Amino acid sequence: MNWSVWGAPIAVLAVGVLVGLVLALRSTGRGRRDPTAELAARKDALVDQLRALGADQGKLSAVDFEHRWKVLLDDAARALRDLENWTEAEAVVHAAEPDGRSGWARRAVWGVVILFFFVGLGATLQTASHSRVKGGTMTGGSLVSGSPMAKVIADLEARVARDAGDLEALNRLAHIAISGGDLGVAMGWMDKARALAPDDPEVRTHMAVLQISVGMAARATAELEAALKTHPEFSEALFWSGVIALREGDREAAIDSLERALEHAADSEARLMATQALAEARKPPPTVKLTGTIGLGEGVGRPGAGVLFVMVRRAAGESGPPVAAVRLDPRGVPGSFAITDRDIMMGGPWPDEVWVEARLDGDGDPSTTSPTDLKADLIGPFQPGAEGVSLVLEGRSVVGAEPRVGGQISLGDGAAPLTEGAIFVIVRRSSTMSGPPVAAVRLDPRDVPGTFAITDRDIMMGGPWPEEVWIHARADADANAMTKEEGALTSPLIGPIAQGSTDLELILRAP
Repeated sequence: MNWSVWGAPIAVLAVGVLVGLVLALRSTGRGRRDPTAELAARKDALVDQLRALGADQGKLSAVDFEHRWKVLLDDAARALRDLENWTEAEAVVHAAEPDGRSGWARRAVWGVVILFFFVGLGATLQTASHSRVKGGTMTGGSLVSGSPMAKVIADLEARVARDAGDLEALNRLAHIAISGGDLGVAMGWMDKARALAPDDPEVRTHMAVLQISVGMAARATAELEAALKTHPEFSEALFWSGVIALREGDREAAIDSLERALEHAADSEARLMATQALAEARKPPPTVKLTGTIGLGEGVGRPGAGVLFVMVRRAAGESGPPVAAVRLDPRGVPGSFAITDRDIMMGGPWPDEVWVEARLDGDGDPSTTSPTDLKADLIGPFQPGAEGVSLVLEGRSVVGAEPRVGGQISLGDGAAPLTEGAIFVIVRRSSTMSGPPVAAVRLDPRDVPGTFAITDRDIMMGGPWPEEVWIHARADADANAMTKEEGALTSPLIGPIAQGSTDLELILRAP
């Protein structure tokens, strides 16, 4: 052993153990057995072992490390559960004993001190004991601003470059892109993976995530059910099934799926995500405090851009932060809204009386206003649980009504007229065909040849209209924009096109 390298960490560990023992003795008292303290000590020891294992990760094979980490993590979870169960039982038994409560409070404080001490110690040892890499710190730890994920991505891309049929690498690249919120990149990798193995459960699950992101929950559910039919213990599909169920308010189904996802999780990242989602699913359901509708005043067109804020205030003349607020997609207007206790902004109870207003903000920033913003006047008072609140948006202009681009769409020579499916006119940010479009409209194939127009109402992911765009059209027999069919009629991608161009010509031809 090289003491010049390991001497300092071992010394810190020895001091840490000594201090930890002293803290443990002070927390439990001397001369009597304390089950609570013993369980806490067991939990703390397991946390310490996890940190130590993390520090030794570079010395173990990936398989060995993953196995040990999973075993320790499961043991720590059981220890924490046992401690919580014992604490609850002890609280019931000693509910009428003030001295017992104050003693437990002291032990709890010391338990927290011990936990934070070992977590900090483990983090320090992990940083100090890593082998130094190029660009790393003197102790071998990673720079805070470093990007180890960039190397992982580069290695995976190199694998795909060497072997275009490397499905594992394609799936991992898609997973990383989805985790980072880069749906355009994810879709590019997904297209390659689906071409290789459209029925692979991971491919289906990634497709479901993309469908969830664009509001296609029903199609996402179908993909996940297909994945789980062949691989019923596939953790990632179970996780997203639970997420969809949670979004739809089916907490029982969400908990069932998420518990199974946690049981079959393949790594610590999957366990962490499942645990966090389970915690959300097990929360008491939100209490609805206010429901109503949002309509449009006379002469106000249906909005398609910006952000709609519904705000609740304590008094008719109140300014500053509202009691509660919800942020809605303006494309759902006319429509309904609901505000719950989860939407309270500054904490505290719901007031006995409230007033409600709404504003459609064109730039999506609630701290700024514009003369073109649509507004619904402040009305009230309303009691908790009020229903039928009616908000009407009024304004001097119609947001997103003017065409950004438009023109004619027709069929090329030899192209047979279409009678079913749909035709999508798609606007992109660049000359590449991958990734989510800026905007899109769906046309009835019987209206072609004819005209088309795309406005801010047709923007898909929010944000302003780009200075330049590219545009093309595609016929789809099953009317599903997420699928691509061989032999479908398409038009060439044209651009760059400046906003306001309304004399475009798109011609659908067979490939």
